[in-house]
Amino acid sequence: MSNRGTPSIYSHAAKFGAVILLFTATGFGQSKTPSLTGSWAVTVRTTASSGVQTSTTTLVTFMSGGTAIESPLLFLPFSAFGPLLETPGHGVWQQTGNFDFDARFVALIQAAPNNPAFNGGEIGTDLVHLRVRLASSGNLLSGTFERTMRDTSGNVFFSAVGTFDGAPI
Repeated sequence: MSNRGTPSIYSHAAKFGAVILLFTATGFGQSKTPSLTGSWAVTVRTTASSGVQTSTTTLVTFMSGGTAIESPLLFLPFSAFGPLLETPGHGVWQQTGNFDFDARFVALIQAAPNNPAFNGGEIGTDLVHLRVRLASSGNLLSGTFERTMRDTSGNVFFSAVGTFDGAPI
């Protein structure tokens, strides 16, 4: 008996394999757009309005939906108001270009316990504006920032600009 008109199990397997290969291969050529979403270890290089330059590390988390948290070092030993403490910054971010993003944070500032003039009292706010560029690989971010600290009356007592770069945690 001849099987000439009947497809064999091998021909079905070959067709099935070709279909699987086709679907799999289409994914290889497509590039996934890198996402800012996630947690990053960031090195910050600051130039204060006084001209003093510093470098420090902070953690930043960009959440889906556009919210963000920045966790800098909490103790600021030197300022116009003496030693200060700062809360993590809470904020928002949005995409402004293919690999460009804008983020803004606000943190609360209070006098440190060893601050003789303010004795732990509320000092004001720290406003940070980031302009972020994400590498096309998605594993490096960099950019510039502006930082403005205001007292509880809204007067600026410290400002700085700088650059940063970071990698996913």
